[in-house]
Amino acid sequence: MKIRHLILLLTFFSFLSATAYFSHQMTSPKQLTGNHEETITKKEVSYFEDETVYAEEKACEKGTMQSPIQIESADVVRKQAPSIRFSYGEEQLGLVKQKHTLEAVSKSNLNFITIDNEQYKFESFHFHQPSEHQIEGQSHDMELHLVHKNEKGELAVVAVFIQSGKENDMIKEVWKFLKDETLKEKEYEAFNLLQFIPEEKTAYYYEGSLTTPPCTEGVRWIIFENPIEFSKDQIALFSKFYGNNNRPLQPANGREIIKISVK
Repeated sequence: MKIRHLILLLTFFSFLSATAYFSHQMTSPKQLTGNHEETITKKEVSYFEDETVYAEEKACEKGTMQSPIQIESADVVRKQAPSIRFSYGEEQLGLVKQKHTLEAVSKSNLNFITIDNEQYKFESFHFHQPSEHQIEGQSHDMELHLVHKNEKGELAVVAVFIQSGKENDMIKEVWKFLKDETLKEKEYEAFNLLQFIPEEKTAYYYEGSLTTPPCTEGVRWIIFENPIEFSKDQIALFSKFYGNNNRPLQPANGREIIKISVK
């Protein structure tokens, strides 16, 4: 009789253990998200995942003028360059922590660039780490994108490489916002965009796309040849929150790349 009771008890506890195990497997967040949980924590971009969402657009997968690209001197053509002029000064910004990067959105619309006398108003800037474009096979620690739009809705993006060096005073306040995990948005009253532009204003110009889905083509790219500097700690801080958010290089497909001097 005692043996029979013992067997019944063992059977009952085995059933409870099995139920608890399968319940855990069904509800555990780690099991449900797998590697995606780590991706969310690090805020790293999965371009495969995002481009699948925008599969109906086809540009990310099927486009022939995608960005970023490798810039090589052998591909630079000699022809009349477009006239490009910067009208940069102070800008009121709204800082926003997006899923894949830190973005600063224009609140005053005071700054702009002109390409062949057509005005493109400054819309926003954001960062990628490491750089997306390369020149002669060289990558940089980060890449800044300043996004502009004309009255027809056409885009022009200015890319500035960032390398490790001296501390950048201008970005300190923005980085304070980045570190403050209690804030998702913040307004910045007076940010001088001109401080982002390298002293040596040699650049490359080509037509490409957005580097994030929906990968819209027809974007005019202006890529400064010389980098600006952030300190190693400043670069590491961005990497902590948004590291590895760069899109891989895309085929140039014989596109014209023009070397220019920006005014």
